[in-house]
Amino acid sequence: RYVGEINAQIISNHFLNINNFLNKAKKIENLEHIDGLGPKAIKSITEFLNYSQNIDEIKKIISYCKIIDFKKIQSTSKFNNKHIIFTGKLKLMSREEAKKRAVELGAIISSSVSVKTDYLVCGEKSGSKLKKAKELKVQILTESEWLSMI
Repeated sequence: RYVGEINAQIISNHFLNINNFLNKAKKIENLEHIDGLGPKAIKSITEFLNYSQNIDEIKKIISYCKIIDFKKIQSTSKFNNKHIIFTGKLKLMSREEAKKRAVELGAIISSSVSVKTDYLVCGEKSGSKLKKAKELKVQILTESEWLSMI
């Protein structure tokens, strides 16, 4: 409870691997200094991890997973630490799939165009975001251009 996608990413970036997380996140003091985690999420995490059956379940799930080191992928990606916005209807993948892939490459997903925006990926019926990106001279990519770059 209280740990959604954003908190999960914060935790993942902090602990770097599941073993660090399982070994250290049981203690509140190992979570309190993590920027972005609030007291409710911290309490929920420590309570969850203090039940041995939850740890056993996590380890069981991990045994079925292929773990990918996204840090290696991100370090060589041209999208690492770049602000990307997706707008319009994409044809070849859902917008959520596109955002997930961009995050895996180290991108920072934004929802509004600003001077910090590095790329705007446009699908069909792109509207005001496209107009603003042109005004700010943001690099604009079609879905197929973005896919060829990744």
